[in-house]
Amino acid sequence: MRTVYTTTLTVREQTDATAALDMVGTWIQNWYRRLRITIDWPTASTADFEITPKPHHRLSVKGRTLKNRPESVLLDLLWEYPDDYDQTLGWTVRLSAVYESIGLVMSLELAVRGRTFQIFPAGYQFGAPRLIRNVSRLRSTHIGGHPYHLAAELITAEDVDVLTSLLLNPTRPFPIVVVSRRLESDRPLVDANLLAENLAGIAKVFELSDRWAAYRLTEEIGKTLSCYAGAVRLYWPRFKKDDDQFHHRSWMPWMLKDEASINALFKEIVETVAEAAAFRHVEPFQVVDFVSWLTLRIVKNGEVLPETMPTRYSKN
Repeated sequence: MRTVYTTTLTVREQTDATAALDMVGTWIQNWYRRLRITIDWPTASTADFEITPKPHHRLSVKGRTLKNRPESVLLDLLWEYPDDYDQTLGWTVRLSAVYESIGLVMSLELAVRGRTFQIFPAGYQFGAPRLIRNVSRLRSTHIGGHPYHLAAELITAEDVDVLTSLLLNPTRPFPIVVVSRRLESDRPLVDANLLAENLAGIAKVFELSDRWAAYRLTEEIGKTLSCYAGAVRLYWPRFKKDDDQFHHRSWMPWMLKDEASINALFKEIVETVAEAAAFRHVEPFQVVDFVSWLTLRIVKNGEVLPETMPTRYSKN
């Protein structure tokens, strides 16, 4: 099994947190509705079922509460299904969400696996799950303590200071992708909003409004690390003005000459960022803490840890 996408989102306003929790059920229900299958979805605190919506599919949903924290709910989901185009491949989604009076923390992992042993290259496509795209549109969503919104932000010359400040912020947890515009047409070669959709939950996209914004960015961080004339650039966290220019990959205008090359750009950026996110993914403290209390309660009562306990948590 290979994890190809992970993210952790924090939603800080209660109304948004409630909406985000509801989005989980809507996401699953809509996915199966296209297959003309109806999924009944209970409230998070009472969820406790495992079903096989169709052959080779598995959906397990568990809602857990604690007596000493009655306002808190842990929703744990495990979802397995075959790939739409290659039935020898399968997908596994693991999602944990802790809902409290102060907000919600949601952690999601997407992995691909072989369903039969065959030594053959695995061709598959993936992007940010619709659930993550929807939650990323909520106004109080954060990643690693930083505000995060799905929409690509337009940066004028007057706004470059805001972009530069975020680029140089040593605590920034996510990559930034900057899309610039051609000098001749004042148009980008890449659809920044579509790119942002594909990178939801793992990167933030900005689009420079014109050449003057690009000039200001160049003044701020230097020509070798800037982005202009239709180029696209990926800025990793820990960015500094004296960084090696090749560490922060750029795609120049002549590399984006047609639809095929732009599609290749999308694929490369998404896979590069998603791979980095998957390697460094850490289960949120709120989820680990909740499961620790739950495990302590079960052991203290002399009960056996249920098989439905998330396998990625320690049972020691």
